[in-house]
This record gives sequence, C-alpha cells and structure tokens, in this order.
Amino acid sequence: MDPIFPNAALGSQPSEPEADGTRTERRHDLLALAVLALLTTILFADVLAGVNQFYMRDLTRYYYPTKQVLRDIVYGGEVPYWNRYFSAGQPIAANPEHEVFYPLTWLILLPSYDLGFRLLILSHIYIALFGMYCLLRSMELRPFSAFIGALSFGLGGLFLSYINLLPILFCAAWIPLTCLYVRRFLLHKSLKDFALGSLFFGLQILVAEPTTILQTGALLGFYALYRAWYSQPRLAKAISRVLWIATFCGCALLVGAAQILPAIDHIHDSARSRPFEFSLVSAWSLPWAKLAEAVFPNILGHISIDRVMWYWGGGLYPGMGSPFLFSIYCGLLITAIAIGGAFARPRGGRLVLILVAFSLLIALGGHTPLFKFLYDYGIATSIRYPEKFILLGLFAVIVFGAQMLDRLVDGDQHVRDGALGFVLATTVISAVLAGLSFTHLYATGFSKIWGYTAGPVLNRMVGIMQTDWIVAVLRGGALAVLIFTATMKNRRLWTAAAAIF
Repeated sequence: MDPIFPNAALGSQPSEPEADGTRTERRHDLLALAVLALLTTILFADVLAGVNQFYMRDLTRYYYPTKQVLRDIVYGGEVPYWNRYFSAGQPIAANPEHEVFYPLTWLILLPSYDLGFRLLILSHIYIALFGMYCLLRSMELRPFSAFIGALSFGLGGLFLSYINLLPILFCAAWIPLTCLYVRRFLLHKSLKDFALGSLFFGLQILVAEPTTILQTGALLGFYALYRAWYSQPRLAKAISRVLWIATFCGCALLVGAAQILPAIDHIHDSARSRPFEFSLVSAWSLPWAKLAEAVFPNILGHISIDRVMWYWGGGLYPGMGSPFLFSIYCGLLITAIAIGGAFARPRGGRLVLILVAFSLLIALGGHTPLFKFLYDYGIATSIRYPEKFILLGLFAVIVFGAQMLDRLVDGDQHVRDGALGFVLATTVISAVLAGLSFTHLYATGFSKIWGYTAGPVLNRMVGIMQTDWIVAVLRGGALAVLIFTATMKNRRLWTAAAAIF
C-alpha cells in the first residue's frame, strides 16, 4: 500500500538522504495545505465573522428556512421524520433535500444557527480543497502542481457556483477523496483503501444528489476501464475492475441506505416522479457560448457587481434569464496547461477526451440532437438541469491540467509550446476586443448579439466589458511570461510568482 503523499516512509527504515527528502516533502505538504486553508479563510473572513451571509437564489428561498425548520424540530425533542410546517405536513427525513442523515448537517445545531449554517457551507470548500490536493499528490505530482489543481477545483467558478445549490455542494466536495481511495484500491488492493473509498462514496449517497452521484460513478467506471486497457489480459482485467467498481457502489449504497432507500420510496409520491417537459429541460442546458467562460470568465456577464446582476447572456436560457451554474471558469493557468498538454499526447489524454466528450454531450442538453433523441425514448425525461453534467468534464480537465503543469515545470517543451501558443492566441483576441470596445462598432455589435437597445443599461454593460477585456489582456500577458520562464533556474521565485498569479 502506498501512502497518500509519495515518498513517505513505510515498512523498512529509510536511509538518511531518503528520510531528509521525506521530511522536506512533508513540510511542503503541510505548507501547501496551510496556505489553502489560510487563503480560503481570508476570502471568506466576512462570512466566518458573521459580517456577511451567503444569500443568493435557493439559499434564502429554500435552504436557510428549511434547515432552521429541521433545527427547531430537533430542539423541540422530536425525531425529524415529519415536517408539519410545509404543505400541511410532509416527510422531512425521507426527502434528501434536507440531508437529515448527513453528518455535517448537524452543524446547524450549534448554539448560533447562523454560524452553523455558514460553517455547513464553508466546511465543504475546505474538504474539496484538501481532498483534491491529496488526490493529486497520490498521483506523485509535486506539491506546487497539486496546490494549483486544488485551487482550481475548490475555489474555481464551478465549485463556488454550488454554494447556492447545497446538495450538489455537499456531494461534489467528496469526489476527490472518493476517487483517491478507489484509485488506490484498484492499484494496490488494500482493505483500508476499500473501506475509505466506500465510506466517502457512501457520504455522497447520504446526500443523495443523483446527478453528482452518477458523475462520480462515471469517473470511477471510466478510470477502471482505462486501467484495464493498459493491463494484460485486457478482457479479464476489465471484467475484474468493473466488478470491483460495482462492489464499491454496493458498499456505498449500504453506507447511504438510511437516506437513499426512503428517498426512492418518497420520490413516487412527489412531483419528481413525473417527467419534465422538454422545453424546461432544454432551458437549462449548457449553451455552446458558455464554453468560452473557461477562458474568459465574464464573457456572458457578471452575476453580481455591488449586489446587482449584470448578466447579458440571460437570453441563452429561455424563460430563465440566468444560468443554472454561475460560472465554469477554473483558472486560465490550468485550462491553458491542459490544452497545451493535449498536444503532447500523454498517456491518459484519451481518457480525458472521452470524459470531456461524454460530459459535454449531456451538459449541452437541448442544444444537440442527441439529448432530444434520449428524451423521446424516455431516457432523459427526469434530467431537469443538463448543465450539471459539466462537472464530470471539468474535474477531468483539472486533474489533467495539474499533471501537465508538473511536466511543464520538469521542462517538457511540447507542453510549454502548446500552452504558450494558446495563451498568446487568447491574449491577442482580448487585445483586439479591448481596442474595439472603445469604438461605436463594439456597442452596436453588443446590442445586436444580446438584444439590448441604446441607453444607460447598454452603456453600463459595454463599460463593464471594456474593463474585462483589459484585465484579460493583462492576465494573458502575465501568464505568457510565466509559461515562457517555467524552466528558469530560480525555481522558488517562479513558483512564488505562479502561485500569486
């Protein structure tokens, strides 16, 4: 059995140089984890201190009051199986939206409900950051690469979009740890890894957010088949690994049985048992234009500027006016390195392409003929938010990007050239659009694309975009310099500069 972090001493006593190397690695790991924790604490200091609160969309409409109802029921000395406050009474334990059996839910029982609710949300950001760091380190990536990958996942636009979608937040936070221990078990067949993999997958099932569970299962299944493809005998290995994944799923279902079994029974008595109209399913499909957010985070607008939404891309979501996921931006650094790494044709690249393609086919929903075909045959009638399924592809891209960052730092010229070319291309595009944004031509084009008439609102949006394009030019130029100097001799200086970026 290998440790979570590579180069850790197990079994026989290591030699003195090896012991020194292990201690150095441990110090780097502790430093990286401490910085991740410190950065998150600083970014959300106002929330931790109670000065501000998370409030957007479903948080104030649903989750904040329902969690308080659960707290009041428990504080009243009752077993929380029935909610008398909604619709003349309805199940509360059987409804997975309440997460009654999920251990961290009980943070709401702290003396201060506000503090407990804030900690319930923030704790999952820390879990996601630390879990992704440990997953990447278990793949023998250096601490810096694992640090950047963890940042891109736990503090990226996709994961932070889940803050107002609590079941997805709670479920997605455990994906890295589930993948970590399932992967370790497939490689080394350790009973401890099997137990921990089943436990963390079971925690996801206790949350019972179906689309995130499906995407986790797809990650594990595709990875198992990928490992089998490079093993001999191929067919026997494939069957063996698929059976192991099925066993993991079975054990995880046992861990989450307290929630998933009542939920399956409850769904037949709820509106969720009825198929959704295709127009509703299609409305929250991922628009093709949103893919540009992976490079230009605000190309479709801003969710909040001084607590006012300036989102000109709302027309891409007919009848909704805003996206289901606020952002899919995970950082230009990791995106550029991942795209640059694809040109190096590394082992595992095909798996990433398959995961991204599979993810996009579902996430694009009504924007492709495939989803309408699946809907007509009753396969996709219960998928209300296809955009959710972009998680699978972005998770694979972040892991792949962190691996390619490791190769870049090692001096891989193919990765460097590919990433540098991509960044320079996006920077040139940003520079051209930044220049055009100061002309009447840009305002006219903006008006025609997004359907706004001339006036103060259009002028304000164009002004916002002017700033965004200038920032994109500066960001792209800085990243191009970083990539170009990735092999400089002063590694500490470069690492510090990249971390700050």
